[in-house]
Amino acid sequence: MFWVHFVFWGAIIAIVLMEFHFLLVFIDKIICVNIKKQIPFVASSRRMRHALIAEIQKHYSQYKTAVDIGAGDCALARMVARQCNMRVIAIENTWHSLTLARIKNRIFHAKKVELAAADAFEYLARTRKKYDIGIAYLGPSVNDRLIDVAGRFRVIITLAVPIPGIKPTRVLERVGGGTMYGGKWYVNNIYVYETPLKKS
Repeated sequence: MFWVHFVFWGAIIAIVLMEFHFLLVFIDKIICVNIKKQIPFVASSRRMRHALIAEIQKHYSQYKTAVDIGAGDCALARMVARQCNMRVIAIENTWHSLTLARIKNRIFHAKKVELAAADAFEYLARTRKKYDIGIAYLGPSVNDRLIDVAGRFRVIITLAVPIPGIKPTRVLERVGGGTMYGGKWYVNNIYVYETPLKKS
């Protein structure tokens, strides 16, 4: 009888937590779009993450630092830190994603991931530090701002959306599905830019 009660109440608690999670995501999206005027968190696909890791390991294995610009729940940052042996600064400014990132980083012992609660572009302008790789999974309305911080990186890698008017060094095409931004579908390509950036 104990196990019946345990399973029943366990299932009820799990459902309540899931509903609470979805409510937080919904509130976070409203805040992002209507108040902060930014694109809400979109999770990167597993296939895209693996393609990114392979690209870093193939061409930039000697690099030691990376910045995940708009890190969400830090899934990508943790993977880069672990599989590429890099120190990763994960920058995020939405409270729901930050909460998830803190919990998951602790669960997965992500010691090489440093979480920064800030607007990524303000953070980069304020710190003035240089890093090896900048990784951005941002929307088309934001990617042009990467030009302003390009001098902080040896390489910038964007997922799904290219930097407008800039010629990529390499493009890894169709690395799994696509991403919807503002009603427009973008194929999930990976765009690699070695700095200094060159106009197309």
